[in-house]
Amino acid sequence: MADLKERIAATIRSRRKVRGMSQEKLVEKIGINVESLSSIERGANLPSIPTLVKLAEALEFDVAKLLTPRKSKVSQDRARLEAEVVAIVETMPEPVLLELRDIALVLVKRGKR
Repeated sequence: MADLKERIAATIRSRRKVRGMSQEKLVEKIGINVESLSSIERGANLPSIPTLVKLAEALEFDVAKLLTPRKSKVSQDRARLEAEVVAIVETMPEPVLLELRDIALVLVKRGKR
């Protein structure tokens, strides 16, 4: 359960930040209070299903993918970092994304040496 809380927290926090949205602006869009959002973003509490759906719509992420268990265990730091990278990548235009793919492939090849 802690893994799920951290995945949800990291996804919401990173997507909100990448979009330059304050907690106040997000709660205004989805109809909860700042304290509740802060608690969700810290991983202290899980959002209700209706709140999670509203967050997904406001921050453009797939609830089903978020709730699907990972095949392997990863550290909380890695889960948070992956969520941040995904949030950034999803805002990139296609030409920049193609360049990023090429850079990532070079880095992966270097790591295999």
